[in-house]
Amino acid sequence: MRLPEPKTKRIKEIRHIHRNNLGIILKARKIEQKEFAAQLGVNAAMVSYWVNNDNQPGAINSLKICKLLDISANELSYVALDKIAKENNIQI
Repeated sequence: MRLPEPKTKRIKEIRHIHRNNLGIILKARKIEQKEFAAQLGVNAAMVSYWVNNDNQPGAINSLKICKLLDISANELSYVALDKIAKENNIQI
Protein backbone atom coordinates (compact mmCIF):
# COMPACT_ATOMS: atom_id res chain seq x y z
CA MET A 1 0.00 0.00 0.00
CA ARG A 2 1.38 3.38 -1.02
CA LEU A 3 1.15 6.22 1.46
CA PRO A 4 -0.21 9.53 0.18
CA GLU A 5 2.34 12.23 -0.55
CA PRO A 6 2.63 14.95 2.05
CA LYS A 7 0.41 17.85 1.08
CA THR A 8 3.27 20.36 1.21
CA LYS A 9 5.36 18.32 -1.23
CA ARG A 10 2.50 18.22 -3.76
CA ILE A 11 1.90 21.96 -3.36
CA LYS A 12 5.59 22.62 -4.09
CA GLU A 13 5.35 20.45 -7.21
CA ILE A 14 2.28 22.36 -8.40
CA ARG A 15 4.03 25.68 -7.78
CA HIS A 16 6.97 24.45 -9.85
CA ILE A 17 4.66 23.51 -12.72
CA HIS A 18 2.57 26.69 -12.72
CA ARG A 19 4.75 29.77 -12.67
CA ASN A 20 4.55 33.29 -14.01
CA ASN A 21 6.88 35.45 -16.06
CA LEU A 22 6.30 38.64 -14.08
CA GLY A 23 9.88 38.92 -12.84
CA ILE A 24 11.28 38.46 -16.33
CA ILE A 25 8.90 41.04 -17.80
CA LEU A 26 9.54 43.63 -15.08
CA LYS A 27 13.30 43.18 -15.37
CA ALA A 28 13.22 43.45 -19.17
CA ARG A 29 11.21 46.67 -18.95
CA LYS A 30 13.33 48.00 -16.06
CA ILE A 31 10.30 48.40 -13.80
CA GLU A 32 10.99 48.31 -10.07
CA GLN A 33 8.79 45.96 -8.03
CA LYS A 34 7.90 48.73 -5.58
CA GLU A 35 6.86 51.05 -8.41
CA PHE A 36 4.82 48.30 -10.05
CA ALA A 37 3.11 47.46 -6.76
CA ALA A 38 2.06 51.11 -6.36
CA GLN A 39 0.64 51.19 -9.90
CA LEU A 40 -1.21 47.94 -9.26
CA GLY A 41 -2.46 49.03 -5.84
CA VAL A 42 -0.99 46.13 -3.89
CA ASN A 43 1.69 45.70 -1.24
CA ALA A 44 5.27 45.49 -2.57
CA ALA A 45 5.71 42.23 -0.64
CA MET A 46 2.90 40.67 -2.69
CA VAL A 47 4.64 41.58 -5.95
CA SER A 48 7.84 40.08 -4.54
CA TYR A 49 6.01 36.80 -3.85
CA TRP A 50 4.72 36.76 -7.44
CA VAL A 51 8.09 37.65 -8.96
CA ASN A 52 9.78 34.86 -6.98
CA ASN A 53 6.92 32.47 -7.78
CA ASP A 54 6.33 31.82 -4.08
CA ASN A 55 2.68 32.61 -4.76
CA GLN A 56 0.61 33.39 -7.85
CA PRO A 57 -1.64 36.38 -8.45
CA GLY A 58 -5.35 35.67 -8.39
CA ALA A 59 -7.56 36.16 -11.43
CA ILE A 60 -8.37 39.83 -10.80
CA ASN A 61 -4.76 40.79 -10.11
CA SER A 62 -3.61 38.77 -13.13
CA LEU A 63 -6.00 40.76 -15.31
CA LYS A 64 -4.76 44.03 -13.79
CA ILE A 65 -1.14 42.98 -14.40
CA CYS A 66 -1.89 42.14 -18.03
CA LYS A 67 -3.62 45.46 -18.55
CA LEU A 68 -0.84 47.49 -16.89
CA LEU A 69 1.89 45.72 -18.86
CA ASP A 70 -0.16 45.44 -22.05
CA ILE A 71 0.42 41.70 -22.30
CA SER A 72 -1.80 38.66 -22.74
CA ALA A 73 -2.55 36.14 -20.01
CA ASN A 74 -0.50 33.62 -21.98
CA GLU A 75 2.51 35.93 -21.87
CA LEU A 76 2.14 36.26 -18.10
CA SER A 77 1.65 32.57 -17.37
CA TYR A 78 4.12 29.77 -17.71
CA VAL A 79 2.79 26.27 -17.37
CA ALA A 80 5.29 23.45 -17.78
CA LEU A 81 3.08 21.31 -19.98
CA ASP A 82 6.04 19.22 -21.11
CA LYS A 83 6.72 18.25 -17.47
CA ILE A 84 3.07 17.35 -16.88
CA ALA A 85 2.96 15.34 -20.10
CA LYS A 86 6.15 13.44 -19.22
CA GLU A 87 4.92 12.61 -15.73
CA ASN A 88 1.67 11.27 -17.16
CA ASN A 89 3.18 9.49 -20.18
CA ILE A 90 1.42 11.78 -22.64
CA GLN A 91 3.20 12.73 -25.85
CA ILE A 92 2.80 16.31 -27.05
